[in-house]
Amino acid sequence: DAAPRQLATEEQKTQVTEELLENYDQFVATRYMNMSMLSTVTDRIVDQALRTDSASLITLLMSSFDFDLTEDISRMTVPTLVIGSSLYFRGEGTPRQQLYAMGWDRAHDLVFKELDGVGHFAMLEAPTYLATQILSFTKGSASR
Repeated sequence: DAAPRQLATEEQKTQVTEELLENYDQFVATRYMNMSMLSTVTDRIVDQALRTDSASLITLLMSSFDFDLTEDISRMTVPTLVIGSSLYFRGEGTPRQQLYAMGWDRAHDLVFKELDGVGHFAMLEAPTYLATQILSFTKGSASR
């Protein structure tokens, strides 16, 4: 559910920290409102995020700033499926170039599937389609 390494700059980390401390509810609501294109999913995830213990959510967010799993990925020998939303690939370069910038370039056997029309919560927005993609990948990987 995350990139192998955090791409946030020190300035971004400082800004997020300040926003969390100054206006927690607004920050959380704004962040989660942009994670789905479906209002029913947005309403559900914003509600759940705001009901989550603030100390737990802040700890989770802050700890996500300082991880780097790229060395672990380079040691993996199994095929890896990365499913991404077209909502998140709006930066420069192709989706694959953006994945590589996130650290996925270390994967030995990377399969990327971009899902159109979904946001961060594909498992809520398109559960059947997502399950089909995962099942198809696992069947194909077994024959490798």
